[in-house]
Amino acid sequence: MGIYDETQVPDMLLIKNDTIDPAQLPKIGDVINGDATYVSIQDIIAAEGPRIPLAADSPKVFRTALSIWLFRVLLICNMFRE
Repeated sequence: MGIYDETQVPDMLLIKNDTIDPAQLPKIGDVINGDATYVSIQDIIAAEGPRIPLAADSPKVFRTALSIWLFRVLLICNMFRE
């Protein structure tokens, strides 16, 4: 999904280190050593293909909902009232 047009995406820092598992999330305080390289969105598009949908066609308004279920809480409160 493209929220921004590719002309609006700045270059990004990529740190290359073959000893780090890319599936492992970093932990607080982790220090990563490696070779720093800046990659452009054009580099990413060349490697992964264009974004689908393009930024011009992507949704810009999203609907969200929050549902809170209190049945169990109400049941416990009623138990203490009796």
